[in-house]
Order: sequence, then C-alpha cells, then structure tokens
Amino acid sequence: MPNATARNEDGVATLVRDLGQMIEAARHEVAAAANASLTTLYWQVGNRVRKDARGIHVAEYLTELPPRKVLEDRLRRAIEDARNKLQPARRLTME
Repeated sequence: MPNATARNEDGVATLVRDLGQMIEAARHEVAAAANASLTTLYWQVGNRVRKDARGIHVAEYLTELPPRKVLEDRLRRAIEDARNKLQPARRLTME
C-alpha cells in the first residue's frame, strides 16, 4: 500500500499535468480566435471598400490585404500577447 506522501506526490503531478493541458488548450484557442478575427476583419475591410462605389476616392492601400509577412507578424504578436497573459497561470503550475 503506497504511503500518504507518494499518493500526495502523484496527486500533485496529476494536477500539474492537467493544468498544463488546460493552458495549452487555451493557447490553441487564442491562436485560432486571433486568426479568425483577423480573417473576418480583412474580409470586412475588403467588403466595405468594394461597396463604396459612390465615386469617393478610396485609398489604394485599402483595396488589398497587407502582405503575408505583415499578417503573420500581427498574428505572432497576438499569440505572444496571449501567451504573456497566460504566464502567471503557467508560473503557478511550475511551483
């Protein structure tokens, strides 16, 4: 029969593993949400520019999506911001 200390260590290990999985799942959700949000934004911008057919000059830079590199950098920053917000929770699992 395992002693109380061994059972407690197993419980702590399980807790840390479960919390780590929760944090990782949240990170993936944040990345997916950021990607979906940017996709929706750029679609709305393109749709709005296309609908503006009243003869008003629309700046040329609004008629195209930013270069892929710019979109990737923005997505990376959004993911990094989300990770930074999760860092306090991660530190708790490490202690």
